[in-house]
Amino acid sequence: MSARVRSRLSVSVVGLLALGALLAGCASRPATTTTVDAAVPLQTAPAFHVRDVQGQTVSVPAGKPVVLLFGAASGCASCAVSEQQMAQVYPKYGHQTEFVTVDVTPGDTKAAVLSFAQQLGASWPAVLAQGTNLLALYHISALDTMYVLNARGQIVAHSDTGLSPRQLTAALQKALRNSGGSGAVSA
Repeated sequence: MSARVRSRLSVSVVGLLALGALLAGCASRPATTTTVDAAVPLQTAPAFHVRDVQGQTVSVPAGKPVVLLFGAASGCASCAVSEQQMAQVYPKYGHQTEFVTVDVTPGDTKAAVLSFAQQLGASWPAVLAQGTNLLALYHISALDTMYVLNARGQIVAHSDTGLSPRQLTAALQKALRNSGGSGAVSA
């Protein structure tokens, strides 16, 4: 076996192990949600510019509040639930905020991500994390991780198990109260 083939095989094995760890975390971790109180200084989330699966540029911060869901179009039932919960909130807040799903599964394709979004009523941008540094930027170690950011890119709420429609609505209301703008860098 050549060194090149061994190298590719090693990269594939590492990718599969990472995916396995994410999927295992999706099914078995306890729910933890952190909502930042007004008395606690808000932390700024990493800024980025990427292309979504339809070729449009997605920027964070976006000059308006952002909901980021790091999930998978395949193999994560709780990610589907989070997408459906986001779809319940989107009609009321979609015109004032940016919703973005970031697919972290190495094997998922644009077609799979688009099909998943269509089945669940997710009409907002979807990004494939492959080829970006979004997982590292946001320290993603589990599927179904959600962030709500205000317009300045400050973290208003974070959960490693998604947010219910009620929690997401409350976080978006808080994010809308804390509006402003800032720049971003490429991911």
